[in-house]
Amino acid sequence: MKKAELILHPVRMHIILKLHQRALTARQLAEELPDIATTTLYHHLGLLTKAGLLRVVEERQVRGTLNEKTYTLVQGSTTLGEEEMRQASSEELMQYFQVFVSGLLGEFAHYLEHRDASTPTDAGCQTIPLELTDEEFAQFAEAFKAFLRPWSQKQPAPERRRRHLSLVMISQMSKASEKTAETVDPPSSLT
Repeated sequence: MKKAELILHPVRMHIILKLHQRALTARQLAEELPDIATTTLYHHLGLLTKAGLLRVVEERQVRGTLNEKTYTLVQGSTTLGEEEMRQASSEELMQYFQVFVSGLLGEFAHYLEHRDASTPTDAGCQTIPLELTDEEFAQFAEAFKAFLRPWSQKQPAPERRRRHLSLVMISQMSKASEKTAETVDPPSSLT
């Protein structure tokens, strides 16, 4: 099964969204997803685990021989690679983007709920238009990856706080569409 198919199934999408930045048992997932039958939930947890999108972070014995597993997302497992993006249909890509945006909305809501209102916010968003040829864009992408690499490889430590940098790249398809669209300044950063 293609990764996009695994991720975009409605039940599996709900599981993935619930496990974003969290570790939960099947029982806890069942409580948060009451519309999904328990057998169906276990079936999809098995598929996602076998495919390497989820992993069991804890297993403990409850009631004799019954084992209770705690699941979490494998970091980066829900990201589609270049080849998977090429093979995905437009509908699959739109659904995948909706899952991505839902995750961002959930993260931002969690941030707002738990931030210290007396300190300045350290979250923000903005759109920056880049006028680049395909070759220039490839150079930009390589330079950006090289810039991020040492920062993204830092390990968790007591003095560090995890920060998420989420990127979305949307290319305009033609110059003709620019002439018909109203010119709008990009929104400024929230910070």
